Amino acid sequence: MSGGAPESKQLLEAFEAFTAASEQLQHRYEALQDQLGRLRNELETVIEAVPFAIWVLGNEGELRFTNRPQGMTGSFQDGVPPWELDSPTGLRHFKDAEGRAHHHPA
Repeated sequence: MSGGAPESKQLLEAFEAFTAASEQLQHRYEALQDQLGRLRNELETVIEAVPFAIWVLGNEGELRFTNRPQGMTGSFQDGVPPWELDSPTGLRHFKDAEGRAHHHPA
């Protein structure tokens, strides 16, 4: 018949090892979250500094992101927006929400 003390000791050691591994994973996760935050800030700084519009499209061609959302309140006067399929290329005529005309290269 086996004694209860060795099994208890093994369970305690296993639990302590699990707790240590869990704490190590938690610290690593927090470090990765910090790194992700720094990289996100760096990327945002670069995207904001780019002197032209960046458009990120979804699988269906919908606009998912632009670094110039302030310029998106209005409409293109010569066809569909440049991020849509079959849109005209070249200089595009855009009228902002206040009615001012702008020209955007596509």
